[in-house]
Amino acid sequence: MKKRALLASTFSAVSVAFGVMPQLAGAAQWSTVNPNPAPPSPPANPEAPPANPEAPQAPHTKAPPLPPPHGSAPPPATAIAGVPDLSKMASALSKADLAQYLDSTKDITVFVPVNEAFGKLPKFELDRMFSDDKDWERQVLAYHVVEGRKTRNDLTNAKLTTKEGRELTTRLSGQDLIVGNDAKVLCGEIQTANATVYLIDKVLIP
Repeated sequence: MKKRALLASTFSAVSVAFGVMPQLAGAAQWSTVNPNPAPPSPPANPEAPPANPEAPQAPHTKAPPLPPPHGSAPPPATAIAGVPDLSKMASALSKADLAQYLDSTKDITVFVPVNEAFGKLPKFELDRMFSDDKDWERQVLAYHVVEGRKTRNDLTNAKLTTKEGRELTTRLSGQDLIVGNDAKVLCGEIQTANATVYLIDKVLIP
């Protein structure tokens, strides 16, 4: 129950920071989280008088063009910094001077570990992640980034080349989407200005 409550608060924070509702993992298809569903339309009034065909009609107006995709969403590092449960990833990106890189690189997919994921690292790896070894930090963080905006279908059985240069596999195991050896996707297909984001429960170590 505690983990479910934590995830619920994370999803809520993600929806605010990213400007979109995340997609839950653990289902055959992603399920859109919508805490405020639209009310049902009122039933038609059978006693309403029929429309008068001779009444003046409103002039036809062309519908305004749709806004560009993801135009209102912030870039990934900026959005990550606004989610409390992603604060460790935000801190790691800042320390490695990679926040601007994520915010400016076009059409990428980013696997973002939640705070709990960092707690699963062995102490020496966790200490190294936040040490003065920027080369190591950048190597690990670049391993979480791949080229292109990946959909869930793209990741059901894939071999990807990360920005770090090594291969990263993704696969479907039952209803879970697995990244690397055993990191599970908690929610995904979160669209930002220039990237698609997936939240995962483990840090990926190359």
